[in-house]
Amino acid sequence: MDVMEAMYQRRSVRAYREQPVDKAAVEVLIKAAIHAPSSMNEQPWAFAVIQDPKQLAAWSERIKAYVLKRLKPDSPLVKYRDMLSSSDYHVFHRAGTLIIICARPGTHNGEEDCSLAARNLMLAAHAMGLGTCPVGFARP
Repeated sequence: MDVMEAMYQRRSVRAYREQPVDKAAVEVLIKAAIHAPSSMNEQPWAFAVIQDPKQLAAWSERIKAYVLKRLKPDSPLVKYRDMLSSSDYHVFHRAGTLIIICARPGTHNGEEDCSLAARNLMLAAHAMGLGTCPVGFARP
């Protein structure tokens, strides 16, 4: 797949199969992520892969509770209060695989570098026929 084509065609997906992505594909995605550029070549990323449906559901509930507890009236997230309060809403859209990209503490521009790694991962997933979506609620 042409890089420009991938950039123009990739979209955030919010409807997934519940089956996990196989290990070999996850390894390809992480390899693509670690080929991202990083400030001062620090490569500040660490990756966690969660594929257990019970863990994914538990993390979804923790994230919803966390965001709701800290939601301020002037926050742009207020419009999501009802959605986050719903027991039917799953932060990860019931995906079978979650790949978390974390910035190691104390790195220069770690969060930005992890965003570049995420972009590589999402473009690679698109080229492999897999859907992705960055999950902003999970960031805190």
